[in-house]
Amino acid sequence: MPTVIHTASRLLAALLMTISVCGMAVAATPTIAPEVPPLPPPQLAVKPAANPAELQSAAKLFSQPVLLRGTLGERRIQMRLQPHAEFEGSVQGEYFAFGQSQKIALAGEYQGDDLMMEESVNGTNVSGQWNGSLIGNTYRGNWFAEDESSSVPFALTVSEPIGKR
Repeated sequence: MPTVIHTASRLLAALLMTISVCGMAVAATPTIAPEVPPLPPPQLAVKPAANPAELQSAAKLFSQPVLLRGTLGERRIQMRLQPHAEFEGSVQGEYFAFGQSQKIALAGEYQGDDLMMEESVNGTNVSGQWNGSLIGNTYRGNWFAEDESSSVPFALTVSEPIGKR
């Protein structure tokens, strides 16, 4: 798991340095010296699946932008994810809680039906981690505070692929 978390941290850092999140410019100051080479694509160990078709479901879902809605604990939220522009098997996006205007940046990777993401509230530091699995059209798991002081269950249902609007 530390390798996945380290890779997700690298993905979030790359995301925060290179994208705008749905019209919200992410201002980040480089924390890496300019002479450091770009990050390589993530390397994941392949996890055997009971059914080979299961390996394609997350890959198929995240091959285009997708909108998810559901709950994070007691809060109703909406999440938008899209394929990461640079890293295959990775996603980037954002979410917000209904009734609040703050959008929180996300970046992570999937393997089979498991999706692990990190979030950043301020556009620079990791503020939480999402660990869950896609079961049918529902992404379900637990959100953890970065310092692991708390965790909250979440359940998000795929509303629709955004490309189909």
